[in-house]
Amino acid sequence: MKIGMALKELFKGLTIDGVSVQFHFGDQKELNMWIASKMKSNKQKYPLIWYVIAPKEPQGNGKFRVDTQLILFQGSKSELFNTERYEKTYLTYLEPLYEKVQKMLYASRMFR
Repeated sequence: MKIGMALKELFKGLTIDGVSVQFHFGDQKELNMWIASKMKSNKQKYPLIWYVIAPKEPQGNGKFRVDTQLILFQGSKSELFNTERYEKTYLTYLEPLYEKVQKMLYASRMFR
């Protein structure tokens, strides 16, 4: 959870194409609850950075080793063909978000 909270702070205020990026963390059960909560309250869900919680191994000097995933989500309409989805979702949100996340993680020196 410490890593999840640190990432939450790191990604606070992040926007893509003028849209604020959501962040949360947990397992599949937590993801399902989070999405259901957003749908029930009619609040923005995407774009979303999801940190999959994994065990951490202390490495000394306050550092941890974690073998985990950051998953990037962006909602799209199911009736879109892949070529349209690529242009409207991937190029507009996912690829720029991936680039920003990479830069932020390396600049923060949290992940190397």
